[in-house]
Amino acid sequence: MLHVNLLFVLRYTVNTMKKWTIALMGTFTHLCLGTVYAWSFFQTPITELSGWSNARVAWAFSLSIFMLGVTAAWGGTKMTRFGPRRLAMIGGVLYALGYIVSSFALKTLNLPLLYVGFGIIGGIGLGLAYVTPVATVSRWFTEKQGLATGMVVMGFGFGALVMSKILAPLFLEMTNGELSRCFLYIGLLLLILLPLFASFLHLPKTENTVSEEKSVARVFDYILAKPFIILWLMFLINVIAGMVFISFQSPLLQDLLKAGMPTGTDFSDTALIHSLSAAGGTLIAVSSVFN
Repeated sequence: MLHVNLLFVLRYTVNTMKKWTIALMGTFTHLCLGTVYAWSFFQTPITELSGWSNARVAWAFSLSIFMLGVTAAWGGTKMTRFGPRRLAMIGGVLYALGYIVSSFALKTLNLPLLYVGFGIIGGIGLGLAYVTPVATVSRWFTEKQGLATGMVVMGFGFGALVMSKILAPLFLEMTNGELSRCFLYIGLLLLILLPLFASFLHLPKTENTVSEEKSVARVFDYILAKPFIILWLMFLINVIAGMVFISFQSPLLQDLLKAGMPTGTDFSDTALIHSLSAAGGTLIAVSSVFN
């Protein structure tokens, strides 16, 4: 009897450790993906480097978020078929490649290439890798599901803090402010980290794939249901409001700070530029925490 009890405790402990390891790796995956929310950190430097308008540059972020939504909806229906590990690893690689392609776009000042790299390739990667950690963790945690999935999504919010206060300032300092190389280094780092974290994601062995495939076939029954439509519209309004703020928060703050400075201030002064950029990064970090 003692032997049986010890075996039960051992299995329970191993299973618990496995569940929380998957939740932790899912959180780290989302932390890397959430760096997209720090886009406004680069908005002003890109416009100053290229001469492109704010509206034209912002389309890169808009395309990325649009592709995230479309691809996440598709990926959610294919997770059981392809497995969360494969989808998340492919998504992670694509998101990293988005930064790498964007680095060449900034080096050659090619705006359409920026749209393709950060917007389309990176956005598709975001969608594939975003949905899988949340869905995977929710399957492992039949209890404390809200805590576990909330922890994973929290990682996405904190990604902007990591990018705006750690990665972007570090790589810009290393590259003497060269944006193209900064994007390249970010992409290479993500190319290592994302597949590593995503490799831990897998569904429980008891997962009933047959019943899920049947439920996917009936997906439109759920989509057309009144509760789903109401929730979707609520989420749409919430996301639109959030994205409007997220995409321009750093340049907005910098413009407000400039407007409050004395007439004749030299806005080409390097120290002032760094100070304004740091203030924008701090706003991104603060909003990231509350996000």
